Amino acid sequence: MRRPLRLLAVLAGVVLACALLPGPQTVVSPVTGERIIGGQQAAPGQFPFIADMNTCTGFAITQYVVVTVAACIPTSGPITGTIYIGGINKREGQAEPLVWSIANPEGIAQGNWTLVEVRDPILGTPVKIVDQGDTSMHSGTLTAAGFGTTPPLMYTGMPYVPAATCRTQIPDLNAVLEVCSGVATGTPGPCQGDPGGPLLAKSPAGTWVAIGVLSRNVGCRSYSASSDLSAMSTKIKSYLTADGRLRR
Repeated sequence: MRRPLRLLAVLAGVVLACALLPGPQTVVSPVTGERIIGGQQAAPGQFPFIADMNTCTGFAITQYVVVTVAACIPTSGPITGTIYIGGINKREGQAEPLVWSIANPEGIAQGNWTLVEVRDPILGTPVKIVDQGDTSMHSGTLTAAGFGTTPPLMYTGMPYVPAATCRTQIPDLNAVLEVCSGVATGTPGPCQGDPGGPLLAKSPAGTWVAIGVLSRNVGCRSYSASSDLSAMSTKIKSYLTADGRLRR
């Protein structure tokens, strides 16, 4: 998962191409690499909610809806293409045709996310997203997971980083809308291909909770900023129907 973070967005026909955003103001330098440094390969069934979206990552929050970054899918409306959910290698798992997307209408600066609806029910168990205003899991070691540009699904521990510390490397960090994690060297940490993957914490019951959407760092050599779902949970849920689809 260690690759250069570049602001990219390509959506053409049935092709989805995504890359990890550097953020609205941070200048990012290309850095080569292949996966999370110090990360581990996921075991079958460990993250059944994670989706391979070609060159970015996503995660299922209902039986029909996947969250990713807006760089991956920057538009709203009908959409074509296929993603793969629940596998541990690229193009593995449940193949799901896409039907609809909603990119954050307020723009990336107000939350780097897009919601995508798939045609058929997702077989794996979706991950719960943290409730609005619940920052109780902003501590300790979190978990980042994503596909990157190499086949295996990788994951790693990411220590929570207070905003003041994070701003030494990401000065434009929005402490209201972003949560920071990782280490100052970026090792281990997410990079190109990993955007849209979840930043996860364990609930008191021991289940995964998505507290962020992996979004940006500086050249894969810094702390990582994720869109903070505790600041966006209510808004995201407002786009979901009772049966877990997207509102048209």
